[in-house]
Amino acid sequence: MTAAWALTTVPTPRGRIGARLRPAADDAGAAPLVAILHQSPLSGWTHEPVLDHLAHPGPVAILDTPGYGLSDPGVGDLADYAAALWDAVEVLRDGRRVVLVGQHTGGHLAMLVAAAHPGDVAAVVFHGVSLYTDAERADRAAPYAPDIDDDPDGTHLATIWARLTHLYPDVDVALRNRAVCDYLVARPGYAAAYRAVFALPVAPIVDAFRATGIPSAVLIGSEDLIAARQDRVTRALGSRVVTLPGLTDFAPWEAPADFAAALDVLVDELLAARTAPRTS
Repeated sequence: MTAAWALTTVPTPRGRIGARLRPAADDAGAAPLVAILHQSPLSGWTHEPVLDHLAHPGPVAILDTPGYGLSDPGVGDLADYAAALWDAVEVLRDGRRVVLVGQHTGGHLAMLVAAAHPGDVAAVVFHGVSLYTDAERADRAAPYAPDIDDDPDGTHLATIWARLTHLYPDVDVALRNRAVCDYLVARPGYAAAYRAVFALPVAPIVDAFRATGIPSAVLIGSEDLIAARQDRVTRALGSRVVTLPGLTDFAPWEAPADFAAALDVLVDELLAARTAPRTS
């Protein structure tokens, strides 16, 4: 049986980071901390079922990106977001190595964190990541995440709902309801992390991560919005792609046991592949 998990905030020099924390099992030994970084513009609830199903004996933390969920507002570029998340990881890991699991924007953040701390990050699992070309970044920067201003008559709620329905027409309404809440509480706005991603060239991030030699893999639902782009990750990083049939961006909720079991397998494989620690 897995240990009970708790919702809290982690104080750091850059502000509080929201966290869902599951402590290590009594027999965990030096098993790494698994730190999960969610997609934008949502928060850590998207991976909550992992905490109840993952067999990994080490501690597990799902962290809210700065400005989302329970985290204090984010400032600066994507590297600043990554640094703030690492501050929280440092508080939580208690000297353990770290396995990063990053979804979409969280995947970009995972590469930045890993490149900055190669001696402490043992492996990375991408829950889907988009390796945009410069042309794709420029094309998506303006139209993909337009501002949604609060309106006294509540029409902004309809705008958010229409966006979520367009993106996730087959996702359960209850999950879309939770996503609406994330849009509403994001600070300074739901689009901040999107824009941070589109502002930063991807190739240097990939090159820096590849240079670390940290092993990586991809775990993604076949109906995830970016499932078709994961062949780029294989070409760039040699990452093995594991696809869960019929699941969307919300795979941890749609098939929690299957998602967690697949993640357990990948974590074990990647830790075995990391035969020699590196120094920062």
